[in-house]
Amino acid sequence: MYRYLMAGTALAALAAPAAAQTTVDAKRTEPVRTSQLKEGAGDNVKVTKNGSIELTSGSAIVVDSDHDATNEGKIVVTNVDGASGIESTGDRQSDIVNTGTITVDETYTPTDVDNDKDLDGPFAVGTDRAGIRIRGNLIGNIVNSGKITVEGNDSAGIWVAGVVDGKLVHDGETVVLGDRSVGIEVHDVTGDVRLAGTVAATGEDAIAARFAGDLDGTLVVQGTITSTGYRAVTAPADLSKVDDDDVLQGGSAILIEGDVAKGIRFAVPPADTDKDDPDEDKDGIDDAKEGTAKVVSYGAAPAVVIGATGRDIAIGALPATGTGFGIIVDGSISGQGVYGGIDGNGMVIGGRGGGVAVAGGIAVNGSIGATSKDSNATGLRLGAGAATPELRNSGTISASGGGRDATRATALAIDAGASLPYVRNAGTIKATALKDTSSAVAIVDRSGTLRLVDNSGQISATGAKADTGRNIAVDLTSVAAGATVRQTVVGSGVNAPGIKGDILFGSGEDRLELLDGTVAGDVSFGAGLDRFVLSGDASFAGKTNFGGQADELTLSGTSGFAGTADFAGGAGKLTLGDKALFKGRLVGSENVAVVVNGGALDLRSPTTVSTLAVGANGVVVTTLSKDPAAGSGITVTGNASFADGAKLKLRLTDIAEAEGIYTVIDAGTLTGAGALKPDVALVPFMYEAQLAVDQAAGLVKVDIDRKATDQLGLNRAQTTGYDALYAALAEDDDVAGVFLGITEKDPFREAVAQTLPDHAGGAFDGLSLGIRTFARRLATPQGPFERAEKLSLVFDAAAWDSSKDEGETAQYDLDGLGFSGGAELKTGLGTVGATATWLWNRHDTLADNSLISNTYEGALYWRGKWGALSGFARGSYGFASFDGARYFNGKDGDQTVTRTMDGQWSGNTTSFVAGASLEAGSQFVFFRPSVMIDYIRLSEDGYVETGGEALNLTVEDRTSGELAVNVGTAVGADLLGMRRRDKNWLRIEAEGGWREILSGELGATTAHFGDGESFTLTPEQRANGWYARLRGVGGTEFYTISGELSAEEHNDQIGYALRASVSFAM
Repeated sequence: MYRYLMAGTALAALAAPAAAQTTVDAKRTEPVRTSQLKEGAGDNVKVTKNGSIELTSGSAIVVDSDHDATNEGKIVVTNVDGASGIESTGDRQSDIVNTGTITVDETYTPTDVDNDKDLDGPFAVGTDRAGIRIRGNLIGNIVNSGKITVEGNDSAGIWVAGVVDGKLVHDGETVVLGDRSVGIEVHDVTGDVRLAGTVAATGEDAIAARFAGDLDGTLVVQGTITSTGYRAVTAPADLSKVDDDDVLQGGSAILIEGDVAKGIRFAVPPADTDKDDPDEDKDGIDDAKEGTAKVVSYGAAPAVVIGATGRDIAIGALPATGTGFGIIVDGSISGQGVYGGIDGNGMVIGGRGGGVAVAGGIAVNGSIGATSKDSNATGLRLGAGAATPELRNSGTISASGGGRDATRATALAIDAGASLPYVRNAGTIKATALKDTSSAVAIVDRSGTLRLVDNSGQISATGAKADTGRNIAVDLTSVAAGATVRQTVVGSGVNAPGIKGDILFGSGEDRLELLDGTVAGDVSFGAGLDRFVLSGDASFAGKTNFGGQADELTLSGTSGFAGTADFAGGAGKLTLGDKALFKGRLVGSENVAVVVNGGALDLRSPTTVSTLAVGANGVVVTTLSKDPAAGSGITVTGNASFADGAKLKLRLTDIAEAEGIYTVIDAGTLTGAGALKPDVALVPFMYEAQLAVDQAAGLVKVDIDRKATDQLGLNRAQTTGYDALYAALAEDDDVAGVFLGITEKDPFREAVAQTLPDHAGGAFDGLSLGIRTFARRLATPQGPFERAEKLSLVFDAAAWDSSKDEGETAQYDLDGLGFSGGAELKTGLGTVGATATWLWNRHDTLADNSLISNTYEGALYWRGKWGALSGFARGSYGFASFDGARYFNGKDGDQTVTRTMDGQWSGNTTSFVAGASLEAGSQFVFFRPSVMIDYIRLSEDGYVETGGEALNLTVEDRTSGELAVNVGTAVGADLLGMRRRDKNWLRIEAEGGWREILSGELGATTAHFGDGESFTLTPEQRANGWYARLRGVGGTEFYTISGELSAEEHNDQIGYALRASVSFAM
């Protein structure tokens, strides 16, 4: 019998405060039975935060009367089979609340028996343990916002045998360890069930949460719920250490085996749209405290199973959702196989023997997925007996698996005996095979009930080997009553919808509608009367197999079909309108009527059709080839008619044998063909076409002739090299394909220009600018101070640029820089010196072509001054290396064609520059007429390009030279140095003049493609022009610093140079 002791007694553990309950506020080592409290009258019991009940036998709290049990402190029961932290006996009217900790465990710990650094043995050895155990019916609520830990086989965190007439609220943490254990198991519950916080079950056949009876309210899952039989849920790198007891198979994370009257929601916190409203969804819980549903099964068992073995169950509509759906997944559900040989399964509804009726439909706003390392994976499966009118996905349904032969990854499976008439996808449904010998299926219906798939998101099946039929986006082969797959129009700014993988229909009258987006895969229709409709800007790429009936393929808008349409000999119809495009092959089309009201029919192989009608806005595209199998001539067994305005576009496949007469249409009868016009927009620009119509014979022929070179709009250099290029194109089908696809002048000229070598004079231009810029230091005026030292060091740095328009050769943009250093010695006859100079030049032509040169020059010079008269002379010799890269880029249909031609060669340069000037003026202001002669010569070796296949060029030697005279006058002022007291000198001056080229020319470039004929490209010769310079110079008797900015007219452009120089007395 319990006694009530005063607070001052040290052993006191129970108290009866004014709150009318008995409290445990200190450590207690004996059980508490509610019926024996208050001297046998019974009372509510509460373990306070400072209290605890710690036992080694029996259950801690036994509710054997209609009283409440609350734990805020600690309950510990160790090594006791059949024990509970809190348990009720018989039918009770009680609230069971845990906000503290309940631990029912054991001292057993697995050990490493075989010394492989991996634990061995069972997870637990005890049995029949529970954190909270309700042995009968309960009127009241069960609440766990604390932590429950249970270790033992056939045990439970919370276990209810009877009916709960109230609510079950789990916001805390429940962890169970042991085979056949369960985190939470309840039967009938009259109120709502909230499953939040964390529930984790580990052990063979262990289940995190099992609802074995009917729930009259709503089941809300808003926490992390996991189950596994694995010792580690991440596979180790060394699988050889994994024992059988490490990979036991657990049960499902959530198992629902009864009715749920008000639906099931795997919830997330609501979006925060009102900062001032802490509970926007009005569920009585602060939004910041709400969790996110994350349900995971590590192993083969599905993460979520809904269905029973011996009865039918119903899932009612969720209240206040606006959809009336019975199941909404806002969070995530995931089944992960983890280890080899283990399937992964996400969510399974039905398939256990009893029916599962889900009201309204199923919505997936979050994710349902499954992964397997090398076996089967199924994301969402509706098993036999499952029935719901709609699956609406705006999240992700996925499967990744199939890592071994004959295995499969399936995102959505509808089994035989299930019922799902409508799938609406605005999110992602995807299946990924991990090995190309396995299969990937995004949607498969084996029930024959799926009549409509409506897609505004992404449906994809990938990973299996292409063209094997094992990447299946939608499989409706079991649907005999006819089905529709529709891809709908999405709003502006929304990613276009898409289907990747094959689409398979059954034997009914099926319809594929593409109103937007893309489909990439093959389509197989069955035996019914089928329709394939494309509109808007939808596009299809693949093969379509019709069933041989009066099937129809219709394109409108700007839609496009690229691939093969096989009508299987049926009396079908192909209709094009607006600006639609059919590009590909027609097979089994001998009984097909083709109507081109608008758009283009672009056939890629010889084709036979029943009739052909081309409207005023219609275009027929024909490929011409001397090889009949490579062309696309059209045979019309009946009538071919052409309205006024109809056009014929022509495509050539071969340059070597392009010219000639081709038959493009051979019809039983012709109507209106006399008005047919060739559309030059698709005739290769290098050719011209003339139509020849034989109305009586039903023939439309075309005569192809090569255009004369002067009709191509090429400049002089391009014209010179064109014949050689034309011959070379026969040796490279890909490059030839680029030229055959060019139908306009400007792209044609650009393509020709890409094939020509460097020839416009850029190499000489850069070298001339650099040498003359450095040489002009010698023309810089000398200061008034006599330098006592005879030896000086000199350093120069310079940069320059230039450009040239295309004109009759090629354009280029040039940049250069250089550095020079040397020494000079003052003698009785003037100053003599020597310098070594490095010059770097790069000139670019077109978008990518470039030529880089490095020149190493040695120079000797003399300069002198006799009063107002100054003079200088400089001679140099240098070695140059050139590294050139030409790029040819183009498109042959959808193929990008690229060639890179690399060339490296050497050269040498010689220069001589001399000049004289005479200065006059007052003390501070002066003018100085000058004359300068420059001679520069560049000799370049020949070279052979590599890497460009037929576009490689062999280029011969070339030599360029130029002799010019520069006449000008400088004016300026001495700001310092002209007064007796000045110790520094500073002069600013401007110079202008004219540069006249006296003799010399740029070298012509002679080259040939492969073994072809040589051609010679003559550059446009350099022209005379003005120059202008701004110069500053100053210093003392110990050093001189000067700088010069110059501009020079040449090539009808203005080139610039900047130089800085310094000399020091030694």
